[in-house]
Amino acid sequence: MSEEEVVSLLMARAQETLAEAELLIASGFRFGAINRLYYACFYAVTALLHTEGLSAHKHSGVISLFDQHWIKPGRLPVAMGRFYRRLFELRHQGDYASMVPVDETQLSDLVEEAHRFIAQIRNLVRPSSTDLSQEVTS
Repeated sequence: MSEEEVVSLLMARAQETLAEAELLIASGFRFGAINRLYYACFYAVTALLHTEGLSAHKHSGVISLFDQHWIKPGRLPVAMGRFYRRLFELRHQGDYASMVPVDETQLSDLVEEAHRFIAQIRNLVRPSSTDLSQEVTS
């Protein structure tokens, strides 16, 4: 499988997982929704790291590589790094401590921010040929 195919599959998984989060929220399942929000962003970050031949075996390693290669050098806003770490912490609390310290409004805000987070990464990993074809049709 080519690098572009792997990145494309990871980004598709990020979108699908984000949609799962929204379905869980609509059904009142906050724990599952937080888990899916985190994993949606995790798949996007994994795709981004893959574009530079980077990977990690642990979630903490993915966070560290994201910070080291994208946040600290200023390639992406610091707020994105904070958001990703916050989702990791919320997911961890929900999965292992049975706590989700967010209400419906905060959860809605997290969904909106996850959409922006994934869209920003999608714009970075999009193959240049796709960018050119979209510019021609726009």
